[in-house]
Amino acid sequence: VQMRWIEQFSPLSHDVPRVDDRLIVSAIISVIKNGLRWRDAPRSCRPHKTIYSQFIRWSRLGLFNRIFVELAGKSREPDRIRIDATHLKVVSQAVV
Repeated sequence: VQMRWIEQFSPLSHDVPRVDDRLIVSAIISVIKNGLRWRDAPRSCRPHKTIYSQFIRWSRLGLFNRIFVELAGKSREPDRIRIDATHLKVVSQAVV
């Protein structure tokens, strides 16, 4: 059901044979969720260069932003909010 909903955001293929978008989306989610390198994506979703290329292409097309905006618009007020602090720079300072 979720994959059928996501399909509406998929770009057109322009008559080029494509890898199944469901496999690509699953691989992208797996890599991001588990903090993997692209080459460590699940074996069922190989080659890893295809997964990476699709991720970059879809990111540049704004595909993920459109999906997130649509999901955010459908949700109610959140009960919880998570903050991802992996990109925050911590500077230690000596206390005098």
